[in-house]
This record gives sequence, C-alpha cells and structure tokens, in this order.
Amino acid sequence: MKINNQYNPFKYFFIALFVTWISLFATVYCSHTEGLESCQILIMLPVLFTPFFIAIFMIYGSKNDELKKISKEV
Repeated sequence: MKINNQYNPFKYFFIALFVTWISLFATVYCSHTEGLESCQILIMLPVLFTPFFIAIFMIYGSKNDELKKISKEV
C-alpha cells in the first residue's frame, strides 16, 4: 500500500513566520528596555534555527519513508 503524503507549505510557513515574528518583537522590546540589551542575541537565535528545525520535525514526523530516506542521503 502506497501512502499518499501531501505537501503542506501553509503549516511550515505559518509556524516559521510565527516563531520568527515573536522572536523579533521580543528582541525589539529588549533593545528598548534598559538592562536587557545583552539578551538580544539569545532571543534572536530561534529566528536563525526555526526554519531548519521545523523542516526536520516535519520530515521525520511524516509517514513517508521515502522522504526520510532522501533526507538521510543529503
């Protein structure tokens, strides 16, 4: 039995943009709050890594073994 796995870009982009915007708004807040300027880089790290981790989570969370096999080859 072949599993038909449909590409769902809305879910990926929604989560990626949501986490990105929340992190960036928190960074802006920290930059304008005295004493929190040093926390900016820690809050900005999720912005950099979110798309990668979401993609990995969606690949390995899918039921498509072919997709998992291709991701291991790369």
